[in-house]
Parts: sequence; structure tokens; C-alpha cells
Amino acid sequence: NPTLIDKTILQIEKALEAWKVNGRVSITGGEPFLEIGTLASILSRLNAIDRVTNLGVLTNGTLIDDAAIGMLKDIPKLGEVQVSFDGSTELLHDATRGVGAFNGALSGLRRLSDNGIPTAIMFTATQINKHDVSGIIDFAVRENVAAITIERYTPTGGVQDPLALSAEDVRDIFADVLRR
Repeated sequence: NPTLIDKTILQIEKALEAWKVNGRVSITGGEPFLEIGTLASILSRLNAIDRVTNLGVLTNGTLIDDAAIGMLKDIPKLGEVQVSFDGSTELLHDATRGVGAFNGALSGLRRLSDNGIPTAIMFTATQINKHDVSGIIDFAVRENVAAITIERYTPTGGVQDPLALSAEDVRDIFADVLRR
């Protein structure tokens, strides 16, 4: 019996063939490195698909150890590992992710970089960190990452969420980025 993972990988392969296009596949979570064996299998199988030309992983960075580095180095099509940072400082990041999360993420980011694995930062803007866009850009430059993604927090469930940004907040963030 094929598993959901088997079916999904087959669907990706069939879709790329049917559309006659190449594709980039990014594995996100939860936290992909919680099940490193499963992650390794998925990346290896996707790596073997001709039309998959680039692979990425989005992680909180806290589980990047020697085993993770070794596994990632065995994936030739790995384009980058994106590490989530919700602030450019320990205080701001840990306010969202929990005490110690910033240091764990930073350690993971640096371990990736030190081992030649291309890195990027994912920053999700909320009411808590919306003032830190310049800070996260400066942080990314200092850490020599290849790219930064700035997204806005998207609430679900149809309830007004105190973390959600207003349209004005989003405009201010874009203006801040453009001033850079």
C-alpha cells in the first residue's frame, strides 16, 4: 500500500511531467527535522525526479545537528535551508517562539552556513515584531544569508486575531523594505 508520502511524491512527478515544466519543492512543517529519517527519504526521492530542479527546507533551526548536516549534504538539488526568525534579537524572537528558541535557531543557521549549505531567513511579520523589519534585514546581512523572505501573519478561523496586521501595517512594512 502506498503511503500518503508515496502518493504525494508521485503526484508531484506526474504533474511536472504533464505540465512539461521543472519545479522547486520546499518541505515545511510543523518541524521537518523532527522526523529526520522521513525527511531524508522524501528529499532523496524528490532529488531523483528529473523535473524537480531545486529543493528547499523550512525549519525553526533548533534541530540542526551533525546528522542533519550530513543528510542535507547528500541532496545535490538542495537549494537552501530557510530558518524562521521572528525577530532580530533574542528577546523579540523568544517572545513568539519560547525561551531559548533564538539561540537554537541561530546555532542551526550558523551550523548550516559553516558547512556550506545555502541559507535563508523566513520572517513572519506580526503585531509583536512589525517594527523589526529593518532589524531582521540587518541581521540577515550580518549572518551572510543568501535570501530573506518577509511574510505577514495570516490568521485562520474567522476570528479577529491580535497578532494580525492591518492594511496600514503591511504598507508600512513594504515602505520600510523599500527604504532599505
